[in-house]
Amino acid sequence: MKMEKVIKCNAIMNNLQDLWHQKIIGFYEEHEMSSAKIEILSILDTKEKVTLYEIARVISKPTSNVSPTLRKMANKGLLTKQVSQSDRRIVYFMISKKGKEVLDASKQFFDKLADELVSDETLLDNLYNSLDVYASMIKKNV
Repeated sequence: MKMEKVIKCNAIMNNLQDLWHQKIIGFYEEHEMSSAKIEILSILDTKEKVTLYEIARVISKPTSNVSPTLRKMANKGLLTKQVSQSDRRIVYFMISKKGKEVLDASKQFFDKLADELVSDETLLDNLYNSLDVYASMIKKNV
């Protein structure tokens, strides 16, 4: 019986992930973005200057994975780079005007999506808490 419940929970989570992906894929394609890039823009929006190492630490990814993403984002004008005056090995990243516009558009998109999907804030809080507990249990046993 327990195994069936775990399998059902897994199926529900996979289904939610697929449905969520279908909802947001249009936005990501339109802006040539991903959740990781939006997360990076959000980090850059909170501080004046951020290093590669700080970004990698916050998003829990190796710098070798983050560096190419930052390069692509800089090439698209979503962020700017500045070499440190005191140590030429340090490069700071800052959100650009275009990056800020994309981040603002994503906030509006996700706010609207949340309003459409959740009419009851308590239901969302309960769902979030339940999924958070379930995720913690999985992490603990992995």
